[in-house]
Amino acid sequence: MTARTDEIIRTVDRVNSELVALLSGLDGPDLGTPCDDPSGSTVGAVVAHLGEGAPEVIGWLAAAVKAPPGALPTAPAAAHHHDDAPAGHFHKAEVIARVHKGNALIAGLLAGLDDKLLDSTPPAAEGITDGTRTLSDVINDMADHQSQHLDYMRKALSGQKADAPAQDTV
Repeated sequence: MTARTDEIIRTVDRVNSELVALLSGLDGPDLGTPCDDPSGSTVGAVVAHLGEGAPEVIGWLAAAVKAPPGALPTAPAAAHHHDDAPAGHFHKAEVIARVHKGNALIAGLLAGLDDKLLDSTPPAAEGITDGTRTLSDVINDMADHQSQHLDYMRKALSGQKADAPAQDTV
């Protein structure tokens, strides 16, 4: 593991820890809180967006680092949508467990990266990369993207207006 890899792992772990902290403080009614995030009109919709996107990101990362087939979950077959999550269907412990599991999978994939792979340019993948940026840049952009979603949700839950829209990584 290189120093760059270690830094990326720390960044991803920090962002996922912040997500777990936010999720831990939510209850059903919080999910209906209006949110300015372009990926969801409520906090629940943003939580759903993050949950739906995680398998896609993990699957893409596994392919980008050439993980063995079957070692990781595949992206869901359903279209990526951001419907509001009904308050009665929020199972906090399950969502947090999925975040922890995803973080462990991502950390395992990242741990094997060297500078050559971090500097490589993975092929385009819709919603993830346009095929012109390095793997390191794409991973850092994904962490920044998740941080933007967290900021939107925090501001919504505190009654503040958002500053700028979260931008897709592509």
